[in-house]
Amino acid sequence: MEEVKLKFYTIERCGYFKHGEEGCQLGDISDILDDLQDWISGLTLQQTQTTNILTAATEKLPVYCVGVKKSINDHYLLVTWNKVESNNGSMPSINKDAPINTVTTNLESTPLPTGNIPGYATYFWFIPEDNMLATIKLNHIENGHIGMNCYLKGFLTRFSKYSITVENEDDIQSSTLVGYGTEENYDENLHPYFTSKLRRLAGKTDFIRAKRNDITKLTRKTTISQTVTNNITLYEKLMYEIGLTQPQALNDTVELKYEIKTQPNAQELEDIITSWEEDHEQVWDDIGFTIKGLPNPLWLSSEVPSKNVELNLTRTNDEFVDFDVLLQELDNKINIFRGVYNGEE
Repeated sequence: MEEVKLKFYTIERCGYFKHGEEGCQLGDISDILDDLQDWISGLTLQQTQTTNILTAATEKLPVYCVGVKKSINDHYLLVTWNKVESNNGSMPSINKDAPINTVTTNLESTPLPTGNIPGYATYFWFIPEDNMLATIKLNHIENGHIGMNCYLKGFLTRFSKYSITVENEDDIQSSTLVGYGTEENYDENLHPYFTSKLRRLAGKTDFIRAKRNDITKLTRKTTISQTVTNNITLYEKLMYEIGLTQPQALNDTVELKYEIKTQPNAQELEDIITSWEEDHEQVWDDIGFTIKGLPNPLWLSSEVPSKNVELNLTRTNDEFVDFDVLLQELDNKINIFRGVYNGEE
């Protein structure tokens, strides 16, 4: 038995849409995941990359697809592999017992086998009939939600069965995307989307909005990670501010907490709430509002439906469990989870 934590998200858009029109013109979540399952069959891990294909500019490191499973209840398990930063083919580390004054000279680099992609696995459970998905936290602080959204949009953009391309006459090795649909009937005005938003239970955010004039302080908890280039830069700046002229490498996640005495205006408050809902990924990440007359801050995460549950899993190694067993275990508890994300538990 292993304890896992599920956090629930509403699927807002999945498929192909026209600008200015709300309804999906082509595709749905089941159709897209079936297509992804077919597409990865026979590919190598490297070939399953869907983002950062045509340009080297990206803030996030690549995400790859390890597997897609479908249950008899037509629910899906998507497993991704999230690349982490390495240093010229090696993973830097420092002994946990190294005295602080010797840290900078105790750095060791473990060579990676040639061609290996360092990273970690993340798991996602899709419930199409409820338009819901859940991140499944097994080993890591990061749940991979943002990377998964980018991955599926990347798949819809260029690799799905609906992506219609034509070969370039001047360069037979490249092709141009002309639209979405079928070879016989495609539409150049369709645009791919996959977006999912943290599920919220109504109540506390409305109270925070009503008490905006009584807010005296904001508390931000965030996680700095090696998987985001901007985070590494921020981490190095913080280390220099502390006084470390040669800061140690960011080999793991670092939890950061800071407080600001302020009272946001109405638009700023909406922007804070919206930004957190869209970018929230880490378990630690949160925003608290100190309000006059209340002894403790009100945290945005308190309205997020999540569930810790024990599942009988078959573990393959430190990163992977048996996908079929995990999917079956989740399906067996579907009524419990529905109660959670519908606010009935």
